[in-house]
Amino acid sequence: MQEKFQAQLNELNEFNQVAVSSAKRLAEINGNLFSNLARQQMDVISIYMETGMQQLQASGEQKNLEDVISTQSETVKTVNKKLLNNLRVTTEILAEAKDELTEWAEESGRQATEYNPLNKLSA
Repeated sequence: MQEKFQAQLNELNEFNQVAVSSAKRLAEINGNLFSNLARQQMDVISIYMETGMQQLQASGEQKNLEDVISTQSETVKTVNKKLLNNLRVTTEILAEAKDELTEWAEESGRQATEYNPLNKLSA
């Protein structure tokens, strides 16, 4: 009787360790995602700040309307390229996080099935 109780305690301890490990992995995935997205957001802010400074500088240097419009057009093209690159990187970050979360969910599901006490009763 005591051996059976000890075996159950050992199983419960092992299950708890797996659950804690799984929760830590999820927290790690979410933390990495948050950090990466925050970095991307800061990059967007930097792009806009840099663009604003360029526009102010250019508007003070231009002598006529055509030059102002030309400079604005070039600025818009540059900003669009930078923002599209940021979007591409952000999409890659999200796709990587999706893959990691899918892998985590599959592993967690497998572990939950493995440690399910009802499965052991039917064995």
